[in-house]
Amino acid sequence: MRQLFGTLLLLAAGLVACEKNTLAVEDLTATGGRIKFIHAGVGLPAVNFFVNDAKVSGVSSTATGVVQGSAYGGSFPQVEYATVPVGSLTLKAASRTAAAADSTIATATLTTEADKYYTAILAGRPGQFFTLTDDFSSASDASKAYVRFVNAVSDTARYDIYSRSDTAYVARNLSFRQSTAFLPVNPMSTVYEFRRAGSTALLGTALTVNDYVSGRVFTVVMRGTPGTTATTTVPALSLYRNR
Repeated sequence: MRQLFGTLLLLAAGLVACEKNTLAVEDLTATGGRIKFIHAGVGLPAVNFFVNDAKVSGVSSTATGVVQGSAYGGSFPQVEYATVPVGSLTLKAASRTAAAADSTIATATLTTEADKYYTAILAGRPGQFFTLTDDFSSASDASKAYVRFVNAVSDTARYDIYSRSDTAYVARNLSFRQSTAFLPVNPMSTVYEFRRAGSTALLGTALTVNDYVSGRVFTVVMRGTPGTTATTTVPALSLYRNR
């Protein structure tokens, strides 16, 4: 797996911290499609991700044989993508609370092409996947960073994201599973607010990005259950690095 160098300093109230364990990437092929998984499923346990029943994520088993995975708000891989075969694939998120067989949380199908990039987001109650094709063709200016905004809140409402630094909305009226294109941003600090469409009230806590690095590409995901305040359900924005 390719290693990218460089440091991105993120101070994010509402940004999920690095996972307790570093997950090992299991590339299923030397060349092929590329995939990133994001866990935005409110109320769902930590999961491991599978492609065609082959596990692509996981850490060492505990003493009781439990293989830990990506917790709510986490992603896999944390940077870049895992390499998967080309063609029709079955994606699966599964949890394991004991040494017994994995318990399937969600499945989906995805058709991949060589050297194309995809993001699979686990969301909803019960769990479900939705997938995005990550088109980086617009991310061509090396002096800029690029960011995409995605709504993973599984209700019927629509949501906005407001940028305090730009004093403008950067995403408007997004319904569940909708996303923007990758948009150019200047390498600078910024603060994003998660709002219901048409409202100026902040949902949860604002997301502070301390430094966008030029040449990098990111995704901001809306998650949680608006109207709740519990740590596991409170509305939040999370930042993930694509490239």
